[in-house]
Amino acid sequence: MENTYRGPNKALIIIVVIIGILILGSETGSGKKVDDSFQPSGDIHNIVVDNGDADIKIVEGDSFFVKGEDLPEDDYSFTQEGDTLKITVDSNESHFPFIHIGFFESSAKVTITIPSNTEFDTIKVVNGSGNLTTNSSLVMTKGDFEIGSGDVEIYSIKADTLYCNVGSGNIEVTELNALDIKGSVGSGDLALGYVECKTMSMDIGSGDMTCKSIEADDCMVEMGSGDMECDNIAIVNMDAELGSGNLELKGQLTGSSSLECGSGDIELDLAGNIDEYSFVLDGDDIRINGETYSEHYKSDVMTDKKLTLKAGSGEIEVSIR
Repeated sequence: MENTYRGPNKALIIIVVIIGILILGSETGSGKKVDDSFQPSGDIHNIVVDNGDADIKIVEGDSFFVKGEDLPEDDYSFTQEGDTLKITVDSNESHFPFIHIGFFESSAKVTITIPSNTEFDTIKVVNGSGNLTTNSSLVMTKGDFEIGSGDVEIYSIKADTLYCNVGSGNIEVTELNALDIKGSVGSGDLALGYVECKTMSMDIGSGDMTCKSIEADDCMVEMGSGDMECDNIAIVNMDAELGSGNLELKGQLTGSSSLECGSGDIELDLAGNIDEYSFVLDGDDIRINGETYSEHYKSDVMTDKKLTLKAGSGEIEVSIR
C-alpha cells in the first residue's frame, strides 16, 4: 500500500515561523510605553527636535509645554538647556531590524505647545519616519528642517534664513516668508503656498515641487526627473536647469533669466508684451507665441527683460500676453 503521508505542509510551516518571528520581534523590540510631560521654565528662544518615528504636533497655547504619549521608555528625552528646548524621540526598533513591526505598536505622539507671537532665534527639526504638523505660525531668525520619510504640514513660517532638506517624505507649507531659502528635494514632494523671499535656491531630484505663488528677487532651481509647477510668479532673476523633469511657470519674469532643459519640457505663460522682452535662444524646438526661431537666435536689441533659453531634446514653449 502506497504511503500518502507527505509530512507537514511547507507553506504552513513558513507562515508559523514568520508569525513567531513577528511576535518575538514585537515583544523584544517595542519595550514599555510611557506617557510624560515637561514644563520649561523661563524664556525659550530655541527649539531642537530630533525625532525618529513619533508623530509631533506644534500648537499655540498660553505657555511652553511638552506632552508625550506612548513614548519608548528608554528612548526619549524632554530637556531644557538655558533658553533651548530639546525634544528627542528615537525610533522603535525590534531585534530584527530587517522587519518592520509597525502593526504591533502604537506610534509615539508628542505635542509641543508654544505661546502665540513667540519669535525664536532658531528652530531645528530632524525628522525620520514620523509626521510633523503645526497649526501655528513659526517665526524664527534661522530655520533648519531635515525630513526623512515622514510627512510635514506647516501652516506658516517666517524666517531670515531657512534650509529644508526633504528625502522621501512630503512637506507642505501654506505661507512662507524669508530672506533666504535653500532647499533640496529627493523623491518626496514639496508643496508651497504663498512664498515671499529675497533669494531662493532649490535642488529637486525625482520629487515634485508646486507653488501657488512666488515673489523673489533671485530664484535658482536645479531639477532631475522631478517636476516644478508655479502659478502667480513675480521673479526678477531666475536660473533654472532641468534634466528629464518638466517646468511650468505662470506670471512675470523680469530682469535677466536663464532656463535650460535636457529631455524635459519648459512652459512659460508670461504677462506683458513680447516687445518688452529680448531673447537669446539655443535649440531647434523653442517657440515664442507660436513662432519658431532659428536654432541660434539673439535679439537685435537687449531690453530690461531678458530671456536666455536653451533646449536639448526637450521643448520650450513661451506665451507672452
